[in-house]
Amino acid sequence: IVGDNSVSPLMFMDKEAENKILLNLEKVPDIKDAIVLDKTGTVFARYTRAGAEVFLLPEISRENTFSEFSGRKLLVTYKIFQEKEFLGTIILRAELTDLNKIISNYILVAVLVLLAGICSALVISTFLQRTISKRLLMMVAKTKEIAQTGQYSDRIASEGKDEIAILSREFNKMLEEILYPAMDAGVLD
Repeated sequence: IVGDNSVSPLMFMDKEAENKILLNLEKVPDIKDAIVLDKTGTVFARYTRAGAEVFLLPEISRENTFSEFSGRKLLVTYKIFQEKEFLGTIILRAELTDLNKIISNYILVAVLVLLAGICSALVISTFLQRTISKRLLMMVAKTKEIAQTGQYSDRIASEGKDEIAILSREFNKMLEEILYPAMDAGVLD
């Protein structure tokens, strides 16, 4: 946007208009410096945020747009053209403190969501484990009791439609077959 707005000042060599354009960068806190070079490579206008360190002119890339990250800093160069006529180059230097704050906040939210998910999974798995284990332990105890006493007429509770209830029903069927083997064969009336 700054490059597009700089076309007219560069065409008419209006440094005052270009300085006004660069002063609008004051509204973007991450931008620390901006330099506009004319087509000869001479500094045409410059903006430096108050308190920012002095920015040395970098080596200009031959590409129309070039960006380079260095630590927490971003350097962008943009060649300015009017139709096909080269007018100059704008160089912007920004510190990515706001971006780093946003990334830190996203990481914090992700960690909190992950911890909440782990805690939820732990609570749910503990509840389910206790429920399932309780039913299985009751089934084991009843099985041992039937094996020790020989009371094959006893039955295991088999409420529900889950796998433990199916296992309980099948175990009860097996007890019936042990208790009444002749009934299934049709020997007893």
